[in-house]
Amino acid sequence: EEFRVPKHTPAIALKCSELGEVAEDVQDPSPGLKPRGRLAETVSKYFASWSVRDLDECIQYFAPDVVITDTFFEEPFVGIEGARDLLKESKNLFPDSFRFVLDSLTDGDTRVAARWHVESNGGRIPNANGMSFWTASEDGLIASEYTVVEPVLKTGNGVPLFYKTMGSLLKQ
Repeated sequence: EEFRVPKHTPAIALKCSELGEVAEDVQDPSPGLKPRGRLAETVSKYFASWSVRDLDECIQYFAPDVVITDTFFEEPFVGIEGARDLLKESKNLFPDSFRFVLDSLTDGDTRVAARWHVESNGGRIPNANGMSFWTASEDGLIASEYTVVEPVLKTGNGVPLFYKTMGSLLKQ
């Protein structure tokens, strides 16, 4: 199959082309997103339920042994109880006005990637973006999630200098 990329897809999604085809109609995820593939549909439903903070509905999309790694937190969340803990903690962190909106979602039955952002009261929040990657269990539920959140504080050129310095120290 041919891999099609919409104009608004970030370069990082291009690196994930092996995950599946990017849906063409991804600008408005609530009414307009039409995911193709079993896992893509599951993730879309999960995002919709999370946006209204329906934790019980969210939980039904996770496999019993799910592993969720979110770089916002130090440790992964494991199993249904771990997923529930993450959702509860996140619900307490973010006001009810925050909505997590899918910007793009790859199609797929077993692996899916998405780019998303956060809005509040209908307006996009600056620097509130992320990318998430999911794999499916045999029964089509979310088996794993790996989420990278955009840093709120930008370090600019300090990061390469940090790694260069660390590399020099580690060589000694």
